[in-house]
Amino acid sequence: MSDVSLSGRSRIGGKQVRGAEFRDLAGNDELAARADADGLTVEFATRLLASCILTLRTDGGELPASSDHVRALTAGDRETVLLALRRAAYGDRLDLLVTCPDVTCGAIMDAALTVSDLLHGPIKSPTSRDFDGAGVRPVTGDDLHAVAALALDDPEAAVRRLAARCTGRDDDGATLTADELAAVESALEALDPHAEHELVLGCPECDLAFTSSIDAGELLRQEMTASITELDVSVHLMASTYHWCERDIMALPIIRRRRYLRVLTDAVATSVSH
Repeated sequence: MSDVSLSGRSRIGGKQVRGAEFRDLAGNDELAARADADGLTVEFATRLLASCILTLRTDGGELPASSDHVRALTAGDRETVLLALRRAAYGDRLDLLVTCPDVTCGAIMDAALTVSDLLHGPIKSPTSRDFDGAGVRPVTGDDLHAVAALALDDPEAAVRRLAARCTGRDDDGATLTADELAAVESALEALDPHAEHELVLGCPECDLAFTSSIDAGELLRQEMTASITELDVSVHLMASTYHWCERDIMALPIIRRRRYLRVLTDAVATSVSH
């Protein structure tokens, strides 16, 4: 089990959420990610968080995690736990492939960083900010679920609907002027800077400067799906060598399974060389 500090922006039952205790990802989670490969990222993230978070630490004591509690977390707190899950399972280093957004270039470049670069301590900004006489609150998981399908077809409309929800408006945000929308977006960024992680990059081919966003849920789903072949090899080698049943191997934390796999593959390589 591991623990991660959260921003204090999330509120459940009126209590601020200060941290989360979670279990490590295992092979069963990787299989679930493969089965959910084509679903909405926010739905995958909520299911994974509800499954892995054991308790949420609040000012009123510890709460057992549930889907409703996970949906109540701010976008930034959700990203923080997802990144902590990723680091515990696959390590701190992130090696990303980014494509230059200039369609006449399209160069693919490496971007190396660490999860620790993205994880920060609690935020000390206010829990709400004023906008046009009304309070602006951070985006929550509920908000993300509400606009997820719309975002696939009309990202701008989804942003406007998020702004409307976070300012307590009854409409869908379509009446917001460009200046008003920019003001709300600025307030949301200040309230919950962990909600989005952007890399500032430069293309080595065309010298274009641009930003690229990291979605922790989608990043983690891609890595979990990509490691399925490794999982199959692990089950085969461990079952053959240690005579463990598949159920127990699938329940191993990924980081432990990978250690066993390295030992076994090294042993096989040594045997072959002799």
